[in-house]
Amino acid sequence: MHFSTLLLCGPALTFVKGSVLINSQSLPHRNQIKQRQESPAQDLTTPDSSLTTRATRSTATETVTVVEVTVSEDCSSQDTETPGSSLAIAATPVTVTETVTVVEVTVAKDCLAPTYTAFKDKEKFVVSSTSLRTTSPPASTVVYNTSKIVSIQTITTDTATIFALPKLTDIEPATSGILNTDLGEPGQPTQPPLLTEPIRTRSTLPTFSPTQSITTVAPFPYPNSTDPETGRNQTRPTDPTTPVDEPGPTRQKWNSTDMVSGDIFSVPIDIKPLPRQFTSRPDHPVPRTGIQTRGPLQTNKFYSNLFLGNQRDPVYTFPYSVSWVDGTGVSGSYGIACSHIEEKQRQYGPPKFDIPASYYINPIGIQSLIISARELGQGTKLTLDSMTPFSIRAHLSSKVSSEPLVSFPLVQGMAYVTAEYNGATPLIQTGVFFRNMTRSTQKPKKNVTKYIFLLEDGTTWRVYGYKTKGDDLDLQVLNNGVATSAKPFYGVVQVVKGATTSDEGKESELLDQGAGVYAETVGLSGSVNGAAGSYSFDFKRGGHPDGELLMFALPHHVQSFDDFTSKRQAKAGSLLTTTKGNAALVQGTKWSMVEPSMPVKLGFDPYDAEKGSLNTLSKDAKQTISAAGSKEILQDMIAATDLNSMYWSGKALAKYAFMLYVINDMLGDTKLAQTGLGQLKVAFARFADNKQQYPLVHETAWGGVVSSGAYVTGQALEDYGNTYYNDHHFHYGYHILAAAVIGHLDKTWIPKNKDYVNMLARDTSNPSSKDSIFPMWRSFDWYHGHSWATGLFASLDGKNQESTSEDMMHAYGLKMWGQVTGNGPLEARSNLQLAVMKRSLQHYFLYENDNKVQPEKFIGNKVAGILFENKVDHTTFFGNEIESIQGIHMIPILPVTTVARASKFVKEEWEAFFSNGRVDDIDNSWKSILLGNYATIAPKEAFEVLSGKNFDSSKWLDGGISLTWLLAYSAGLAALGGL
Repeated sequence: MHFSTLLLCGPALTFVKGSVLINSQSLPHRNQIKQRQESPAQDLTTPDSSLTTRATRSTATETVTVVEVTVSEDCSSQDTETPGSSLAIAATPVTVTETVTVVEVTVAKDCLAPTYTAFKDKEKFVVSSTSLRTTSPPASTVVYNTSKIVSIQTITTDTATIFALPKLTDIEPATSGILNTDLGEPGQPTQPPLLTEPIRTRSTLPTFSPTQSITTVAPFPYPNSTDPETGRNQTRPTDPTTPVDEPGPTRQKWNSTDMVSGDIFSVPIDIKPLPRQFTSRPDHPVPRTGIQTRGPLQTNKFYSNLFLGNQRDPVYTFPYSVSWVDGTGVSGSYGIACSHIEEKQRQYGPPKFDIPASYYINPIGIQSLIISARELGQGTKLTLDSMTPFSIRAHLSSKVSSEPLVSFPLVQGMAYVTAEYNGATPLIQTGVFFRNMTRSTQKPKKNVTKYIFLLEDGTTWRVYGYKTKGDDLDLQVLNNGVATSAKPFYGVVQVVKGATTSDEGKESELLDQGAGVYAETVGLSGSVNGAAGSYSFDFKRGGHPDGELLMFALPHHVQSFDDFTSKRQAKAGSLLTTTKGNAALVQGTKWSMVEPSMPVKLGFDPYDAEKGSLNTLSKDAKQTISAAGSKEILQDMIAATDLNSMYWSGKALAKYAFMLYVINDMLGDTKLAQTGLGQLKVAFARFADNKQQYPLVHETAWGGVVSSGAYVTGQALEDYGNTYYNDHHFHYGYHILAAAVIGHLDKTWIPKNKDYVNMLARDTSNPSSKDSIFPMWRSFDWYHGHSWATGLFASLDGKNQESTSEDMMHAYGLKMWGQVTGNGPLEARSNLQLAVMKRSLQHYFLYENDNKVQPEKFIGNKVAGILFENKVDHTTFFGNEIESIQGIHMIPILPVTTVARASKFVKEEWEAFFSNGRVDDIDNSWKSILLGNYATIAPKEAFEVLSGKNFDSSKWLDGGISLTWLLAYSAGLAALGGL
């Protein structure tokens, strides 16, 4: 690793090296960054070029812990004086060692973002949680390798042979790992999600035809993109059979509530070429490292770390994590490490807001067992193929051009970590170290051998070898860190951890019968009947012909299993997951989950989960709402939505759409609504015509529609990282929802805008492989029951999501777009998504007092804050104020708000943080969001505050929501109580 100058702002990792925890006691838990990082343009077409300086970002003064790593012995030190920074750390020419040096430094306000200068022709080093694991000891420090033989005691019984290893004397087992308490990884935007800029108003309303589909005056000059290799124009082709200015053929209208049979996942949203104003380009700033799959690629799935960064960050399959070791750590292995974390290994953050734990986190980097091959060594390559929403295949080869020596089918919920060998020599290694290895005398099934490893941390791991030809798997333990076969092996090697709370006999019987069997991938199907919906996972089975497939189910799966699947749940073998409670073993190749109460009656009106849609307003309420609407409709919608962000513009479009819905449908003032609708159509047309400040572009490297912002500015986090596939369901969800409302208000508008809106829906939620332009289900994870927001950014703690309410908003927008366009399968899938999300969010993100899934000391926070695959942190990326943390799970206030946010939960949350006048102390625009949320349980009180003379809209109203809608929402819910 080589770097010349390192300037640090913000907190670092907390390292646990061996059994020693290095704490930064003086470090506040979170450096709350108030402004989004800015950086000048880089050459994005050459992502491996030197990193350039990013501009100033505001940070608070605090002491931080810096992990000082290495520089080349041939690099001269550089002392850099940086304006605004109280510290410059010079990279002194030192030798790489296994020692981690911890330096305490103080960083002043307004310090520059980290500056890196990479040496030419040397490996680039980026100080982030993605690359800090390169401080692991290099292979030369490995104590136990294949050449070291130790004295082993052999004990023979009637059923097994036990090989006892000598006690460790010269090395400590690596049982603690690393705790990544930092939120400052690449890919995490820090700008608050509230519109605070003043909005211009007009003195009079412009005049538009009430029914004409408004378009921009001048046609958009379509930008052309040129392939740098061929020089050919990359303009998106259009369907030659369909005139550009004419709507395409209309699909037969479906009513989702009438669909009884048929797979709702088999029908694509559309398969047309994209509208011609969305040009294509073949490049993307993120390289497709190791990927051998063609076509549109997944960007937000659990396995992304395998092709991002250095390819070594963990992949969380639940309940296991796996990672490519690549010669690092105490093992020096080049195989795939398997890890599982138990409750006693979790670490909890300090108290905050009178709650015992502000976060909980699981250690990473523990190499319990490593599956490798003797043929692998320096120069090993990791390649990938067969990418699906649920699975991927990883291959290890000795060089890029060689055939894979070991292949790993990685599937969410897999019970065994499985490796396929085709003549390579199996090698089992560990960083925790073996205490003993037991070989069973009797085979659990034909052609299967069984080994049990007891590690130094007291955990038990089984290793099964299923031969497909040739000799059995014959492992010989060489030392405390290595067991190997003396011969090449053809077949499958599997690793599975023993549960500490199970009946050992039942668990052994269960795992033995499933040995050699594994899932290759998963199929998804589903159907609806009225308000009832169901979905199924169909696991493609591989391996041994005998025995039942075993897979792990999460709590929300188990709760919704149909009777047949529920009976297949095993009585043993449950394992704790990192962030989602205990996973249960289930036998069989098919699971079916039932959602009996989908929100099929949810529409544009205020909605109560029990009472349905509510649009009755009293005369007095109408007068108050009308006064607000008459004022807000004067806002310049065209200017207010002309922003350089798909996220911000989408919020503004949806804001005005719901304001117009209230005026038109709830107040009945159709003339005023149609006048405002003309403005909104023009504003929306800017994006449909792709004339916004950063037009969208279809990039074919990964396969999706992204903002051109990062291509222009060189900033990965431009528009919250849209170009890198961050938050697409948030960004595009607002646009889709706004389009649904406009389509409801004017059906004639739909045909000319349908292809554009469908394009956005296809990017996030394509359900079918028949659509060859986009990957299937980019954002939503049907295994976890919610979406992931993280795109093409490597992360030690895996994918994350912050705003559950915007996740719900996206599915709600899809539902309503399906409804207004007559796309029944889309509406049905979205209804099912909402029901699944409700169940999932209430288990993992939104905590009622009786929540049994999350740790007891954490559920008092009421919301997750940010949920990663490996940790949950009650904070946000943009602020640590209580209104921000709770509010990010409320925004935006919509009819769908009450679907997941049940009255019981809202009441508990309110009493915990905002009751007894505490909401009065909040003097920013989060107050309007909190009051809209409060309307769920106290609509009359919320209405009175929002309509009162003391409500200061200039400070307290979020620019992404209208007072008109908040008043109507509160009054609609309050109508039940007689308002």
